Amino acid sequence: MSGKGEGPAIDAKRLIGRRFSDSSVQSDIKHWSFKVVPGAGDKPMISVNYKGEEKQFAAEEISSMVLIKMREIAEAYLGADMGGGMDDDAPPAGSGGAGPKIEEVD
Repeated sequence: MSGKGEGPAIDAKRLIGRRFSDSSVQSDIKHWSFKVVPGAGDKPMISVNYKGEEKQFAAEEISSMVLIKMREIAEAYLGADMGGGMDDDAPPAGSGGAGPKIEEVD
């Protein structure tokens, strides 16, 4: 892979929603420095050696770990807790919701 966003974390995101047997996954695997194996239901799993033990993670798990680490780094830099969730008045991302309703005052 070349260009911006190189690295295993970015490459792992390419596996989300795909099957191990997909031709695009098989083509991508040839270029990666990490091992990808078939999991349950033909789900691609990233295989890593951690403390002498082989473990397998789904791409979604890797993505989650990266986001958690990014949050920890941001909180350490800012010296503040980022909070645990989204604003209660905000619609979920991609829901098409318009957000909180604002009533007009005469």
